[in-house]
Amino acid sequence: MLTKRKSLIAKRFNRRASEYSELAGLQYQVACKLADYLPQSFTSREQKPLILELGCGTGFLTEHLLKLYPDANLWTTDIAKSMVQHCMLKYSEYPNVSYAQLDGEYLQSSGSIDLQNDMPPTFDLILSSMVMQWFEDPAEALRRQMKFLNKNGQILFATLGQDSFSEWREILTALDLPTGTINVGSLPGILTEETITTNFGSDWKFLKHLNAIGARTPSPDYKPIGVRDLKKALRQFDDIHNGKISWHIVYGCIRL
Repeated sequence: MLTKRKSLIAKRFNRRASEYSELAGLQYQVACKLADYLPQSFTSREQKPLILELGCGTGFLTEHLLKLYPDANLWTTDIAKSMVQHCMLKYSEYPNVSYAQLDGEYLQSSGSIDLQNDMPPTFDLILSSMVMQWFEDPAEALRRQMKFLNKNGQILFATLGQDSFSEWREILTALDLPTGTINVGSLPGILTEETITTNFGSDWKFLKHLNAIGARTPSPDYKPIGVRDLKKALRQFDDIHNGKISWHIVYGCIRL
């Protein structure tokens, strides 16, 4: 059973699945960089590698997995039904891919799309790109994922770092207003990190962008800002930062 917040996250991404690929340029960029860290082989197993992708979205990372591991058994999952359906259509010619609605934080079924094949108890590789910021406890989720790894298995992930949207948080903090931005906390296995700055022209357009890709659910303890305070914050943001927003991205790997 999904929590109320998880259900809301799934609902918002469901609504945006048809346009997500066109609008989510940063998420595509992050998936491509995460793919650079994919292992070139799985020497510990004689059989085909078993791979689990959490939060597939519209298949940015899935595409890399299918190219690099054409013989792997791949389980592609997302909490949002429409995202899973999008990938099912996009990669329908690949018989080695199974699909499911899955809450990636707890690796539990979250909807009506059932796996065509039984999911194995453990995997050689578990991946997520721009997903863990939606988890209630990302660090605990990583520890939980480790229980689903085979010997010599790996977890690869990319997610929002603690300094994401620093410009917006700066304005709201100065006005003594709640930020609502998500804090993933300290995570193990960090390989590298980067800051990607995007100019949306105005902060209002930034907020509209998050809404357009379904990524506008705030932190669990967020109390909405009143219209007057929001307009004031938007004006100050545009005066100081001219619509520029920074995304702090961290990339990590955990090996058994």
